[in-house]
Amino acid sequence: ATIIDPQSGTIKDGKNASKPEPEFLRRVARKTGISEAYVAYIASFYLTLLICAILVPTGILVGMAFDATGVRVSQQNSGELLLQSAWNYLTKGWLADYTNHAVFPGALSILWYFLSVLPCAILDILSPKWASSFKIQQDKRAKAGSWRLTIGETLKHHILYIFPNVVFQYMVKGPW
Repeated sequence: ATIIDPQSGTIKDGKNASKPEPEFLRRVARKTGISEAYVAYIASFYLTLLICAILVPTGILVGMAFDATGVRVSQQNSGELLLQSAWNYLTKGWLADYTNHAVFPGALSILWYFLSVLPCAILDILSPKWASSFKIQQDKRAKAGSWRLTIGETLKHHILYIFPNVVFQYMVKGPW
């Protein structure tokens, strides 16, 4: 478990190894007389408020630009839908036999999951030196046992959650 020592402002893991907080937290802590751990908590809180202050107005502006059907508000009179040509291509073109099938959304989510995880898995297995700086535990390599556990959990979640939904979509023939 990760523990932040409020007195020294360092992060300690379960093995009692510690690493200092970033330099800017130390400077703020020295200037204010507050421990680095509390400065980190305050910085995290204000960063969360800043992100919310950016996302909420952005969502309101996007909501004002489009109505619930995806029609651009300025184009409501013309009746043109956003991405209509792509939708027509997928649902009426040569791919229609596949995309209109009830299993398509579930199969697409499973395919997208594995395709998005594959590059990271390959980098973890090959463990090139340039990629180690992006790892949380930079000095450790992937082990066969951990991969077996990860693949088992992934398959369990797909079997318990995604596959039943795909079967349900197939049985009811989708929401369309």
